[in-house]
Amino acid sequence: MKLGVAEMGRANFGAACLREFDLTLAANLERSLRDGSTLYNDDLDIRLADRCAPLDTGLRPGFAGVRDLLAVPDAPHLSVEVSTEFLKAEARGTWVILREPSGGLDAYMSDGLGGIGTRSGKKFDVRSPDDQRLSFLATYASTLSRCSYERRKTMTDEFVRASYEAADKSPGRVARDIHVAGRKYDRVEDHGIEPGSEGGVHLLRMARRGVRTLTGRVDAANWCKVFAPPLVVPPAYDGANIPERLLSMPERRRSAAQAAYDRGVAEGLGEGIGHLGCRAPFLARGDVHERAAYGSDGFDGSPPVGTVRVTFAPGSDEVLSTEFDLDALRPSLG
Repeated sequence: MKLGVAEMGRANFGAACLREFDLTLAANLERSLRDGSTLYNDDLDIRLADRCAPLDTGLRPGFAGVRDLLAVPDAPHLSVEVSTEFLKAEARGTWVILREPSGGLDAYMSDGLGGIGTRSGKKFDVRSPDDQRLSFLATYASTLSRCSYERRKTMTDEFVRASYEAADKSPGRVARDIHVAGRKYDRVEDHGIEPGSEGGVHLLRMARRGVRTLTGRVDAANWCKVFAPPLVVPPAYDGANIPERLLSMPERRRSAAQAAYDRGVAEGLGEGIGHLGCRAPFLARGDVHERAAYGSDGFDGSPPVGTVRVTFAPGSDEVLSTEFDLDALRPSLG
């Protein structure tokens, strides 16, 4: 069973870590609700891990190495469960990279309470143990994924309730071209809170061209979806929205690597490089980010002419060097 909110209190995270977990979640949720952007679970989890790992009092990082999958006793097939059984008795932070016979890799980590986290769900879709998808941080994030999912749902309700409580709920508010219960209406008018209702059930008059006007009821959460009152941050999370909580170290490094590339091209270091692949993702291995470079006449399917390599200071997004190795992959002319 994955570590959930109910288990967090006995998992020895420490008060400071739990508080940072909530503040980081609140910062990302506020930005998503305010500007309508999509907050992907994977991005949120890695940001939570990045902020919480230094504060997690129960975290005991320990790498058990790269191991081949073990077979089930007295059976011919290999098993992730058998191969990771030893993790259940380990402290949170003990992790292992498993290798299947075809060479695919996957990472697993103890959550400290007998559970095991993994990023991919047994896909074995990575080929190099240095790949950032198998890093300590990415694997630690997988142990927080259920906590993140459950807490996010609760916190979203807190934001909605705070926004609803502060909103002007006077009857007569009108929304146009809006969906209610999965159906689009040309005009929806709020007729106020239904007498005797608990929690704020609103009566609506909903008009649609060619159809008689209907009466509907929505609760506070759906009223907010229809009439979109100004977002209000619950007092418990005031001041949470700071830049450091909105991007994880891997995300900051990706941005810094792209900026270093652009700077190098502007300074003439990438002479002969074309636009093909100039915004492709960098492959992160430890403190080094690499990306193939293509010639100025490159086209889809053409071979790369070299490699761009950005090296970071350990544990930082500070760029130490940017190399344009334009001969590394060029075919030999001999």
